Amino acid sequence: MEGVRTRKVMKIIFAGSTKGGKTSVISRYANDKFDESTAPTIGVDFTNKCVSSGKSMLMVQIWDLAGDDKFKAITTAYYKKTIGVVLVYDVTKKSTFEALKSLHTEITMQVEENSKYLLLGNKMDLEKEREVSTEEGSKYADEIGASFFEISAKEGKNIQKVLDSFFTDLYFATGCCCEM
Repeated sequence: MEGVRTRKVMKIIFAGSTKGGKTSVISRYANDKFDESTAPTIGVDFTNKCVSSGKSMLMVQIWDLAGDDKFKAITTAYYKKTIGVVLVYDVTKKSTFEALKSLHTEITMQVEENSKYLLLGNKMDLEKEREVSTEEGSKYADEIGASFFEISAKEGKNIQKVLDSFFTDLYFATGCCCEM
């Protein structure tokens, strides 16, 4: 039928250390809200976001995985059937960036073979407190074959555009969505 839009579903995980800003990025993207006092995710949280792509409507299932190691037994179960991985770190905390190396290896062993990665350096609004340079983020993204952007969940900078583009590109690159 001409003009009919199909609806497709994509499973995306957001991963990174506690206090990297994953939950704030998701909240800004899905609801255009930011809360200074966001509590760390306990286990796993979930939200949906519709993204329009031509004649298709993509339903993005966003899984917010706790960054605390004590939840690792729970969070690793959510890697399966994931087609997109968003790795988030805090540009003002070098430890959140360094933790991504082992996390990336762990995730890569369990997600779909053709999964794509996006590396986000969050809190770019805190330039004076920066511990991870843009160049370091870009270099690491190149090493792991990920797209890379710096964002600010607090200010909403780059979030809508970057994530909409990543999800749309992911759909066209993999076609891995389920008809609804």
